[in-house]
Amino acid sequence: MTTLIQESDSLKLVEKLIRRIVHDLSNPLSAVVGFAELLSYPTVSEEKRKRYIHLILEQATRARQIIDTMSQFGDLPDPQVSDVELSSAVRTAVSLRQSMQRSANIEVTLDLEDDSDRLVRADRTYIGRILMNLLLNAEQAFKEQASLEKHLLVRSRFADGFARIVVADNGIGVLEGIRSRIFDPFYSGRKSGGLGLGLHVSRSVAQRMGGDLVLLDEPEDPAWPGAWFLLTLPASLQSK
Repeated sequence: MTTLIQESDSLKLVEKLIRRIVHDLSNPLSAVVGFAELLSYPTVSEEKRKRYIHLILEQATRARQIIDTMSQFGDLPDPQVSDVELSSAVRTAVSLRQSMQRSANIEVTLDLEDDSDRLVRADRTYIGRILMNLLLNAEQAFKEQASLEKHLLVRSRFADGFARIVVADNGIGVLEGIRSRIFDPFYSGRKSGGLGLGLHVSRSVAQRMGGDLVLLDEPEDPAWPGAWFLLTLPASLQSK
């Protein structure tokens, strides 16, 4: 009986995933097709042509992000834990979003305990995935806010045998009605929607590495009044 219940729950999860994927892919793909058709008109001005190409790239990127998230959910090999230089891993993840952040006028402040001797026991690839997801979520949240100045903080500290990596912003924060569900699978608090798997997968991976990913109840610094996500990872015994 237990096995049948587990199989039924798994099937429901797969069905829900498929419905969500179909729903979330429909919008960007419809936009790509629509703007591509407009490009085929011989009377389209050069200005509109450039705009349509930009919109096609934007929506195609959105579709790729959905597929990437789906693949992460379906294939999560065990973390390959080793001693990782944290500051290097964080800098790499931030640099991969740098061009998108610049184009969106987002200023990123790095406040790292920058010491090559400070190591964590983790999978470097998964550290990057988690941080990239947090940064991408912040970027998308900024699109839905009227804030003229957009600032992100990425901070790392070591304490009590763990590394604490914070990703915070100066936005409006996470609404109270969303906070309790923000790590649930298939739940997205964004107006633009989304698969709702990024934070769920990120927390699962962090826990599998002996750490955790949480949303803090209150900002730790009034200069950054928005959402504060805290990733903790075990410090290596080799850290000094």
